Amino acid sequence: MENKTIYTLPMFSSLLSELPQITFSGTTICINLKGYDCDDIYAEVELIFQEVHYFSKTNALFSANTIEAYDKVLEIFNSSIILQLMEANRNLFEEMNKHQELKHYSLHLDGYDGYNIVCKSIEIKEL
Repeated sequence: MENKTIYTLPMFSSLLSELPQITFSGTTICINLKGYDCDDIYAEVELIFQEVHYFSKTNALFSANTIEAYDKVLEIFNSSIILQLMEANRNLFEEMNKHQELKHYSLHLDGYDGYNIVCKSIEIKEL
């Protein structure tokens, strides 16, 4: 499994000012994060995952293989989760991928949770 950093959070997840806020609306999932960096500068970020087909959450103690995975949105290539979705229903999977390919993203928050999301696209808003 290989990955690529899509976005690095402007704050440390270990310095979040409140719990991550996760909202579900249809096939869209938003994760809102608020916290501070090492210079005590406050930042807010909204990660919007669109046309979500898979979402999982796990305890951070079991989610990231290396410390480099924390506080980043990673795109996972050669994803075992996408392979499982394809094997579960190949016809549906091919239909979903016709116009825009599904992508696997992960986010690991130190001391909180890890998230895996398979969706069509991601939008990042720094508030």
